[in-house]
Amino acid sequence: MDGVHPLHKSMTCNGWIKKGKEKSIRANTGRDRININGACNVEKIEVIIHEDVSVNAQSTIALFEKMQQDQLIGKLFVISDNAKYYTFP
Repeated sequence: MDGVHPLHKSMTCNGWIKKGKEKSIRANTGRDRININGACNVEKIEVIIHEDVSVNAQSTIALFEKMQQDQLIGKLFVISDNAKYYTFP
């Protein structure tokens, strides 16, 4: 499992624009990032995701609950990195 934070709008860095001229780029929204916490079910080869305002302990618990609903029997094994939001008090 891992959290990802892709940008949701265009960011300009280079372009073929005549010197001294301005060029506007249309954007789809004012939001900068989408926060997605996800895991892969290796038995079914399916991805389980949880999108939230931020990836934190609460959103991780919500992802665990989704994973539990998908895992009807047996143990649930989770491999994650050492991100702060995967550390519980």
